[in-house]
Amino acid sequence: MVVLEALRRAMFDARTGINRSLKDKQATARQLLETVPEAPPEGNWKAELKAAEAEYSDLRGNTSAALTSIKKEVDESVSAETYKFLESKDAAKIHAEAQISRIREELDHAIATITAAHDSTINAMRKAEQQKRAELEADYRPKEAELKERIGHAKAMVEQEVKATETRKLAERMENEARKLSEESESLTSALAKLEALKSSLLSSLPIPGLEVRDGEVYVNDVPFDRVNESARVQLAIEVAKLRAGDLGLIAVDGVECMDSATFAAFEKAAEESGLQFIASMVSDSPLAIDGREVA
Repeated sequence: MVVLEALRRAMFDARTGINRSLKDKQATARQLLETVPEAPPEGNWKAELKAAEAEYSDLRGNTSAALTSIKKEVDESVSAETYKFLESKDAAKIHAEAQISRIREELDHAIATITAAHDSTINAMRKAEQQKRAELEADYRPKEAELKERIGHAKAMVEQEVKATETRKLAERMENEARKLSEESESLTSALAKLEALKSSLLSSLPIPGLEVRDGEVYVNDVPFDRVNESARVQLAIEVAKLRAGDLGLIAVDGVECMDSATFAAFEKAAEESGLQFIASMVSDSPLAIDGREVA
């Protein structure tokens, strides 16, 4: 049954293909029949074609021979005419060259004559120019020298006058500035004298015995402050602090942590004797703390 079914399927597919081709052929045949032209009238058209082709061939051959003959005849005429043209051209050329040679000779002669006359005229003009230039320069040079000398002298005088004016202005300005400076100097001298008097008055009224200022330097008992011992310097600093403490009696001290033990001991002693209250910072390895000490 499997084999029979396979044969049936093969024959069915083959028939389907044949039917498809059959339909295509039939459709093509119908289309071709629709385009077939009508039949020509009765007659021996092949013999007619042959006779017409023979006549056409004879016509082309006879026409070609006639054209060849015409071309040959025309070519011969053209050759003869060309020869005549070349002969005439050469003759005209020879005649023209002879005339040109003669004209050139006449032209060269005319140009030479004109050139000689031109050169003679130009030379005469140049000589006249040179003579006029010489006459003009003979009159011009002395006047030029005189005017140059006058101009140079006038320029020098102008420059001298300008310099003199500027110098006078500068001198006047310097005198004014010097006058002002002199007044300022006198004023400053007077002010310095007053300052010296005031300083002497203030120094004489200082309640710190032995302290004075000379040329901006502090002296203690005639010894510069930098050479005074640590104890004396601390004592002096305390005395100055007492003067500036006023009624409050409270002093803030900076830099105590930089003192060595001897200087700090001197500071403590002077602070206790001063009767003031001091706030000072110290450096230690312990945590931050506030140490209050009573001063008798």
